[in-house]
Amino acid sequence: MQYYEFIACRNDTGASLPFAKVTVYLTGTTTLASIFDSAGAGLSNPVTSTTTGEVGFAAANGAYDIRIASADGTYLSPMIQKVQFYDLANLDAAIASLKQLTVSASQYQIKYDGTGVAAPSAQTVKFTATKRNTTAMVTWTIADLSGNPITPASAYLSAATGDSATMTRPNFDLARGTSPGLIITGTATDGVTMTGSASVVAVRDGAAGTNGTTGNHLAGYGLPANNLGANGDDYTDLSTGIIYGQKTGGTWPLGAVADVNAGWSHYDFSTGATFPTSLVPWLRTSPSTAIMTNLCYHDAPAASYSTFGQNVPITRVDLGVAIFQTSRNVFLNSTTPVTQNCTVVVGTIIVWSNHDAGVTITTAAGTATGSGFGAIVPGTPQILTITGAGTISVTKSGSGTWYACQVEYDPVLPGNSVATPLIITGGSAVTRDADSNSGAGALLTAFQGSTGTFIMEVSRVETQTGYGRTPGVLSVNNATYSYVNGTTFAHRGGNVATALGNQTWATDQKWGFALGRWCSGVWSW
Repeated sequence: MQYYEFIACRNDTGASLPFAKVTVYLTGTTTLASIFDSAGAGLSNPVTSTTTGEVGFAAANGAYDIRIASADGTYLSPMIQKVQFYDLANLDAAIASLKQLTVSASQYQIKYDGTGVAAPSAQTVKFTATKRNTTAMVTWTIADLSGNPITPASAYLSAATGDSATMTRPNFDLARGTSPGLIITGTATDGVTMTGSASVVAVRDGAAGTNGTTGNHLAGYGLPANNLGANGDDYTDLSTGIIYGQKTGGTWPLGAVADVNAGWSHYDFSTGATFPTSLVPWLRTSPSTAIMTNLCYHDAPAASYSTFGQNVPITRVDLGVAIFQTSRNVFLNSTTPVTQNCTVVVGTIIVWSNHDAGVTITTAAGTATGSGFGAIVPGTPQILTITGAGTISVTKSGSGTWYACQVEYDPVLPGNSVATPLIITGGSAVTRDADSNSGAGALLTAFQGSTGTFIMEVSRVETQTGYGRTPGVLSVNNATYSYVNGTTFAHRGGNVATALGNQTWATDQKWGFALGRWCSGVWSW
């Protein structure tokens, strides 16, 4: 029996029914069922609910119909049909007495070498039937993996009946024919029919691969010199983790970061490497008189720097390649700075300075109006919000040397200005054109028809205050992918990567970094 307890209530309002009459019938009939209390004593049928509508009764295992009537007879519920009563103790007993047969194998593979020869040659599989609550005889049958029977079983197994049987590797080959394997089934009948199966398949090694080329593994700090090592060698730069090799024709190829997938092709623009402009054309069409540098606002006083002309990527060993938007430096004679007034426009103006510790550089409003003026904090660009165009003053005080100064803004989108590397000026302002870099020509040819996944990894994305817009974007054939959403771009081992899938690259398709940052990393596919 199972004891059943519930609240008698109306089905239309859900209100509980105190002193309700609950009638229990054998299901599908009007015959009153025998019901009992929790101790097993008989109860009258119908049974009456408590003052709160609670009602409980036990009944023998089976199905019952139940109807509820209010104490005053004004409400009669629909018939609740086929309510199942079952004592779980009976279920445990049924499970305990369940008859069962399972089949296992001593091994589930017959192994062969790359030439198809069994390895080892002597392999025997034992099939064992495990029985529960039965002593019935087990009969063995064989089928291929498509279910087609193979007879007689006794031709391939050591026995057709019994609790176990064995099959040798030669018999396995004879029985399976062209099928990749066999299904061995044990069957026993004891009131019910029980079956269990085990599958055994043929597994063959792949053909032997071609031996790799012979070479030495070299390591050191810094880029490998061409007089180091021999052709066929590879080299690891221990300071960066970049691997170079194999050395061919007496020279070392461009390196590849060790954390990208082995076997891929790589074009490296990691820190210290030469940017592959032959594969990724670079465009910055500033006048030839405009000289760019790689000196940044966060560099130490009197830091050395390099200069770069038209269409030459600005690079640094510690930061990689600079990819920036248009910017105009209106501070005159920027590498021999003196106190002066600078003409600015409405928008965001970035001011930064390179000077000794004893020097103070201060900005103030002249005829221009705005906010953010004051002493420049070394290593941090000052951001001025100009609301009225005019002039601002940049003044030096204190003792020491003032090495360089930049007062800049984006002349295309003045509200989008960011701090860029130093632009050298003379007696007039100089505009630095935006960097434009795109995969074309030989790089796209390399991608055409390639398979696998194309990945761009960016090892460093400059996020210091003043470099502005983050996250950046990567443009692929006029589609934009942002590495903020964690879907197109994903962080991996400290890198930022995007998988663009198996692209078919047409000659007019281009990709490139967005502006406003230093980047270093590896292109690979």
